[in-house]
Order: sequence, then structure tokens, then C-alpha cells
Amino acid sequence: MGESKIVSAFKELAQHPAPTGARVIGDGSDGFLSVYSEWMQRDLQRAENARFSRSQVLQMNPEYGPVTVAQTASYDIATEEWKRVSPSGVHTAILRKVNPKPAKEAKPSQFIEIWSDSRKICNIDLKALDKHGTVYSDDNHFGTFEWSHGESHLLYVAEKKQPKHASYFDQKYDDTASSGEDGNAEPKDVVIKGESSAYRQDWGEGLTTKCEPVLCILDIESLSISVLENVPNHVSPAQAIWTPDDAGVVFVGWWNNPWKLGLLYCTIRRSALYHLDFQSGTCSIIGKDDQSVRTPRFSPDRSKLAWLENTASGPHHRSMRLMTFNWVTKKYSNVIDIVKKAQGADFPGIYPAYLGLPTQCWCSDSKRVVFHTLWRSKKVLLYADVDTHKIKQLSNDDFGSWTLLAIQNDWMVVACSSPDKPDILRLGKLLPPGGEANINWVSLDPDQAPSSLTWEIRTFHPTEENRSEEFPDLDYEGILLLPKPNAEGEEEADEAKTAKKPPLIVWPHGGPHGCFSAGWNIMAAGFIKLGYAVLYVNYRGSAGYGDDMVFSLLGNCGRFDVLDVQHCVAELVREGTVDKSKIVCFGGSHGGFLAAHLSGQFPDVYKAVMCRNPVTNIASMLGGSDIPDWSYVEAGYSDYSHKQVSTPEQLGKMLTDSPITLADHMRAPTMIVLGADDLRVPPQQGRELYKALKARNVPTRLYVYAENSHPLNKVDSEAEVFVNTCKWFNEHLQSNDI
Repeated sequence: MGESKIVSAFKELAQHPAPTGARVIGDGSDGFLSVYSEWMQRDLQRAENARFSRSQVLQMNPEYGPVTVAQTASYDIATEEWKRVSPSGVHTAILRKVNPKPAKEAKPSQFIEIWSDSRKICNIDLKALDKHGTVYSDDNHFGTFEWSHGESHLLYVAEKKQPKHASYFDQKYDDTASSGEDGNAEPKDVVIKGESSAYRQDWGEGLTTKCEPVLCILDIESLSISVLENVPNHVSPAQAIWTPDDAGVVFVGWWNNPWKLGLLYCTIRRSALYHLDFQSGTCSIIGKDDQSVRTPRFSPDRSKLAWLENTASGPHHRSMRLMTFNWVTKKYSNVIDIVKKAQGADFPGIYPAYLGLPTQCWCSDSKRVVFHTLWRSKKVLLYADVDTHKIKQLSNDDFGSWTLLAIQNDWMVVACSSPDKPDILRLGKLLPPGGEANINWVSLDPDQAPSSLTWEIRTFHPTEENRSEEFPDLDYEGILLLPKPNAEGEEEADEAKTAKKPPLIVWPHGGPHGCFSAGWNIMAAGFIKLGYAVLYVNYRGSAGYGDDMVFSLLGNCGRFDVLDVQHCVAELVREGTVDKSKIVCFGGSHGGFLAAHLSGQFPDVYKAVMCRNPVTNIASMLGGSDIPDWSYVEAGYSDYSHKQVSTPEQLGKMLTDSPITLADHMRAPTMIVLGADDLRVPPQQGRELYKALKARNVPTRLYVYAENSHPLNKVDSEAEVFVNTCKWFNEHLQSNDI
């Protein structure tokens, strides 16, 4: 397999865009409905993600349902950081990023545009008004951009305005004012001296531009901006929405005292819901202040507030509660509680894939909340009835992954994919309770070409010697992707191609409390296209199976997770599904931790390994990660405190659990790729493994990607990592005959 074939495979697959948002316009009562959607696609030539939108007009057909009768050409929306249509649909607000001309300032400017009647009626230069710093984009943790119900104001979150700084010795800002010709002193700018290097802590990995968020309101009529006061100092405001009467706001307050712990991928950070009342100036807590909450959403009739919450401690991803608060009666309701134990196909709890409730999630009856969640190895679409506390599934088995993008007037727009099917949009009308099975899901995209792979979800049970005494009844899953015989159209006879067993890429997820869902993944599709089989493993500790599954891994990292993965591999080898002489491992973060462990514990099985930003030494990661609590929790020490100082016992347990201790047993050629700006798993972790292997003459290659953080997801870096990984595996499997 040559380099050109690998490059061509990735180029072809990169042409599949992914939907990132949608909006439904109308209710179909006049016979028509419009769907606006936003998409993202890799642009390999410009090394960036292209963003574009499209609009479709659908006509109601009594026999077939909505049918697309017109579609606009896609247009570039790369400069749009937010776009919100007012409740009446009359006005549109856009936060636009404008890059400077080469001769002017280095940083992009931000403008808020207000559009109405197909024209721009005003354009506000936020830098000129100088009320705050950068407005936060849609980051799923802080950002908001919301019209008031009366459509006269916009609510958003921005970085707090910072004072000017200067050196003690900067003559421009000395303490004596210069005098003009008339002898009068000229006023000097107020500056702070000697503090330009003072530490300002940000919110960690992926949120490094977020330090001190403030709530801001733009008055559309006067074009003035107000920065809201009376927010408690110990919290950072986020995810703000208007109260039903526009007389206040509700927001999430993330605890920032005594210092901040990383937020990204962590659904257990302490926070509370706050109600800031404009008239009284009071800021009161809704619910409890010792939980972790996110994504407050008011019902269409504005009577109920829904949000997700869970315990503010322990493993970083776990089951969440769906809560409601009746704005009129002031009564709370735990609609869907945390699920500890889920047997077989039982509902395992709410796992919103690190995010929360979609922006639009309520049905028009204000009685049902629609959302997507992990359910074992699939991502499904559900609704919860806030009165009966019942769950109903809306998705079917056509796809392995369903993501709600919008619901308006009970019309739902969802993104659907499977390992063999890239994302498409589907439209469906939510029916009254009892009609869930009769939803007519209509595709808004053309049929896709036949796939080059098959896939199935396999269930596994721990071996007797690897069974947990505390959680003995757990099972786990793998998602097996296999290339179809003769998928590339080669001249080889079908019988010979079928008899030829493919090499296997074993791919454990990160977290360790993440989860693979049966959706589209460009790298997995690329591996399959090049002739490999891929095995995703949702080992014990994975999300989406009930909280017992999550908690079973605590204190057992490097044991349960490793042996679960290896058991899956052994079963495939026993069945004769894959070539046992050509097995490699590929993983990132905790998946990289497992790849290194598997290399050390089973050196005769794995012929090559690729680790992306791997955890290699839990003990040495403590001081450099934005989530030091992770090391304690995963080692089995759950009572983390900001005051924590490690004991010799704790450090010893962390080191014992780490793959670096197995360096003497590792023989598989190992490729390590690191993001130079990774704050989650410091690059020193990968370098530590690299040095250990080099010292033992194990073939090793290290790549460090500048301006990349933990996911290594910049377009050019992702593409290069894919090509280099395939070349590495091919080289050490001698797989030119794949």
C-alpha cells in the first residue's frame, strides 16, 4: 500500500460534511416548511474547516410526508460566530468576526449585525464601544447569544474588560502629567504598572481564552451595552437565558474558587443555577449549590425550566438527572434520576456526550423534553415526559447515531450516521404520546453510495479471573467494522478475498469514561478503505451503561480496562475473524494509556502501536494537567480536595497503575503524536514513554504538532496523523499486500 493510496483515501472521505446546527421555519399548516442547516467540512488545501449553510423548502405531501421542492445553493458562513433569529422570526442577529487588513491591528474585530426585512439595519463595532473583551463563541460551556422575548435586547457572554498595563519605567505613563503650551496639565490614561505578567487562570484545555466571563446586554434601540453586576465573585457566569418576563436572566455559575479545574469533557464541575433579577439586583440560587448543572432551557409556554445535573465529584463523566422547576408554583421535580444499574437493554440513564440539552429541546405542549443520549454503543433520540416521568425512544435502527439539532412546532431535525454512513439530515414530526413508533422520518439528503464496510455490535463478558467482586454482573461491548470483500473493486476473486483475513486495528476510547457510539468516523472509515478491520472497545468504565459501569473502573485502571480490550481481541482471533499475526493498537488520551499497557502486557500480540497524547505516568501527570483530580479519582481516591497534597501511598498506586512501569516488556514499534499545547495530558507524558522506549532500542517515532491541543483536530494535523499512522502500521506489518 503506497502513500498516494493513503492520501487519496483521506481526501475522498474528507469531502463528507457534518451538520452542526439547524432551524425549522414554519409549522407546515400552509402546506410548506423550511429547514435551515449549518455544516462543517474539512478543507485540506486551506488547512481549515469550511463552514457553510443551506436552506430547503419542503411541501407537505399527504401520502409521503414532506418533500423537498427547492434548495438554495450553499454559502460560506465562516465569519459568523453566532446567528440567532428573534422569536417572531422578523429579526436576525449575527456576531461576525472580521479579520484585520495586514497593515492594521493583529486581532480580529467583532461586530453585531441586526438584520430585518432582508437588509442590515445596524452594525455595532464592539471594539469601538469598548465595554468588554471578546464575545464568547458557541463553545458548549459558556457562550450564549439570545434575543429577549420582546426582541429589544440581546444577551451574551464576553470576556471582562482588562485595564491597560505598562512597565514601571514606561515614560508614556509616568506619574507627572506633561504640560501643553497653555500650561494646563493633560490627563493621562489610567494604567496598572508592573502587573502585565500577573497570572490569570483560564478554564483549561480547549477554553484557554476564557478567564473572567461577564454577562452583557445590548439594547437594540439605543445601541448601548450594559455589563451586568451582582454576579457572585466565586462563580463564572455561563449559558445565560432570559427569564419569561425579560426582567432578569437565568445562568449557570461555574465555581472558580479557590482555583479553576478544567471544564472540557468534565460533567462534574461544581456549579449552580442562578436567577439575577434586574429590579431588585438580587442573585439567588435555583435548586442546590453542591451539584454540577448545565444547559437551562425554558418551555415554550415559559412555565417550566429544565436542566441537567449530577454530583459535583468523582469520575468526570457519569449519568445525569433531568430536573425541572415550575416558574409559577416554584416546585422542583426530578424527572429522570441517575441510573446506577442497567441490565441488558434497560434504559442506562442520561449521558449527553459531555454536553447537555440541545438549545431547542421542548415539545410545543411544554410537557416533553427531547434529547439525544448514549445508550450502550449507540446514540439514540428520546423524550422525557415531565409529568409522568416516562422515557420514550424516538429513533429507530436505521442508524447507529442520532443527534437532535432542532425541534420547532414539534418538527425535529436530526443528524444521523452509522459507521458505514456519513451524516445526513432527517426530518420528523413528533406525534402525541403513544405515536412514537409512527414517526415518518424523511431524509433531507440524497441516498449515499454503497459502503465499503459492514459493522456489528458485539457483547462480551469479563473472564472469571477478571470479574469485579463489587460489580460482578457487568458486560461490555465492542463495535466491529470489517471491510466488505472486494470493496475496492480489485480483480482478486471473491472467494479468495473472503478467505483472506484482514489485519486488525484495536481502538479503545479515551476518558476512560468515554464511549464509542455507532456513528461515522473519518479515520475508521479510512482504515477500512485501506483494508483493515477496526474494533472499537467500550470496556468497563465506559459511559452509557449505567453508573455501576463507570464506577467499576475506579482504582482498577490498567487492569479491568486492559483485560477487557484483550479479551475482545482474543475472541476475534479464536473465531478466525482477523489475522492474528497482524494486530495493531491505536488510541488517544486514556486510549493511548491502554495502547501502551497492551503493548507491555501482551508483547507477543501487538505488532505496532500508535499513541496520541497518551497518559503514561499518572503520578507525574498531577502537576501539569488542568484536571489533577482525575489522577486521584482513577487511582481509587475519590475524596479530592483543592488542598490535596499527595501521599507516598497515593503516588505509588498511581505509578503502579501506569504503563511506563512496563517499558522493559514493550517490544512493539511505537509511534507517539503529541499536541504541543495540550493542557489535559501534558506532552511530557508522551516524551517520557518515547525516551523509555528509545533507551531500550524499541523502534519509536515522535511527532509534536504545534498549535494543537489534546484532540489534535486541526485539519492539517489530523490528516497528517492519519497518513503517518497508516504508513507506520504498514511498515511494521509489511502490509503492502492488504
